[in-house]
Amino acid sequence: MVFDVELLDEAQCVELEMALVDHIYQFNGKATGYFDGSLLGGSIRTDSGELMGGFSGHTWGRCLRRHTSFGLAKSTEAQVLGEHS
Repeated sequence: MVFDVELLDEAQCVELEMALVDHIYQFNGKATGYFDGSLLGGSIRTDSGELMGGFSGHTWGRCLRRHTSFGLAKSTEAQVLGEHS
């Protein structure tokens, strides 16, 4: 059996990603009985709203998976830690 691979534009990639995530979620839910998945994220911003740090991920089956994160610049980190220690 031969299959053709269709390259997708950005909008189609987003649509495909959503469909694949849903398919995997349904498959895993049926296999484990867990249908409790939820997105989770948090951010650290300056008083003016500038993004300084954060994380994104999800919870599922009583677990947390972090997908992406970034931290504070070293100078800011020292200042923030110094203020709260």
